[in-house]
Amino acid sequence: MSRDVISFQAELCPAIPVVKNNKEFREYCLLLEKIDYILRDGGVDFDAVTAYWEHVENHVRQSLKPTARKRLAKYAVRAMRCNILRHYLDESFIGLSRRIAESPVLQRFIGVVAMDEVKVPCKSLLQKYSKFLPAEKISSLVDKVVVLARDNHARIGLETALATDEIFVDACCLEANIHFPVDWLLLRDAVRTLVKSILTTRRHGLVHRIPSPGSFLTQINKCCMDMSSSRRRKDSRKERKRVLREMKKIAEVVRKHGRRYCDLLRENWEAETDLDELSAQEIMGRMENVLGKLPAAVKQAHDRIIGGRKTENKDKILSLYEDGVRVVTRGKESSEVEFGNVLYLAEQADGLVVDFKLYRDAAPGDVKQLAESLDRLSARDLEVKALAGDRGFDGPTTRNRLMKEKIYNAICPRSREELKKRQDEQKFIMMQKRRAQTEGRIAIVRNGFVGNPASGKSFEQRERDLAWAVFSHNLWVLARLPEAEEDGLLKTG
Repeated sequence: MSRDVISFQAELCPAIPVVKNNKEFREYCLLLEKIDYILRDGGVDFDAVTAYWEHVENHVRQSLKPTARKRLAKYAVRAMRCNILRHYLDESFIGLSRRIAESPVLQRFIGVVAMDEVKVPCKSLLQKYSKFLPAEKISSLVDKVVVLARDNHARIGLETALATDEIFVDACCLEANIHFPVDWLLLRDAVRTLVKSILTTRRHGLVHRIPSPGSFLTQINKCCMDMSSSRRRKDSRKERKRVLREMKKIAEVVRKHGRRYCDLLRENWEAETDLDELSAQEIMGRMENVLGKLPAAVKQAHDRIIGGRKTENKDKILSLYEDGVRVVTRGKESSEVEFGNVLYLAEQADGLVVDFKLYRDAAPGDVKQLAESLDRLSARDLEVKALAGDRGFDGPTTRNRLMKEKIYNAICPRSREELKKRQDEQKFIMMQKRRAQTEGRIAIVRNGFVGNPASGKSFEQRERDLAWAVFSHNLWVLARLPEAEEDGLLKTG
């Protein structure tokens, strides 16, 4: 198979001023230099470019011309490096744009520094960068980095190859960025979104006869205060029903106005407003999302507050804006119930994440998650010889499979008697001690690189953000490992 050649002229750029008496900044610069070296000499830049070419060709359904390939190659390299920085620095799009504008080090890392001017990506472009590859393509980049560290460590300057035969697994909840899903608050959210969309439409020129939109916000806010204070009254149940009936009336009136404005905007946005097509589509999409979910949200609140009927977790509307959010009950000390998606993660002994999955629907049990992970590792030719996890992953199915595939079982048994028997196995004790660090690894990935709660407004975006976070995390781990030659770069912390 022929290999494409990617080449574009690097800009002549000024030298970065030397900063003295600041060890932390020097280590920070060396870390970015090491990541840059891994991306260039390890061929990760090329892998990202080819993945983007394939993605674009599948979208347009035709082969790209050489000039388009060159332009897209530069775009893909810059987009990948911006995503690495965003998750490594744990910045928002606005914050990262500012950081790049301020820092010659970051400008050099993403390749925008030049002698006469610097073209810094704005927040909108950084948001586009975050979506330039689907999650499965980003996951393939993660796999290639793992294989590179295992089979070709000298190419990226590592002192020793990284072993992937010992795996440590755990699971957690990646929380979504939503408020606590109180039923009547969903009605407030719907009214606020529709009224603010109507105000935006009117501000841009499309006006239709309607009572003052702000009056609906005043009414719904008063109902929310009444609902909150009703718990302290003797007739609290009766009062909550009365307030909810009033909120339902307000929501129905606003729903009708919202539907009318949405239809008018769709028909007359070009003739009667100063909005461009993308802005009009954004407003209509926001309104259609709420208009479609509002009847179900009203029914859910009615059933639980007035009817006194429970709603199954699988049927609950937890948010009008976040898709794919689930109720996760893991019995943690800090939170008995969490709202988000189950995240499964597997790492090797040096802390490199070798497998991960974010479950959109209700996640299966830990035993089933582990079985799926072993299937994925086997499909990628990652041979596992020993596996450690907490007692949630133990069970007859797990034990039989590990025995059949001759994988050393270092999973903590559920049975106290069995656990006591295994205290004499030195390898079991060592792997269980190492497994305790996996919870810390999950905290690093979830809190330090993804963000908890995750900022994505859809499951697809949270899945992409997770893949970019794991990719950035693995590069960070490799950059901190000992090098083949001593030249002053960072050592393991």
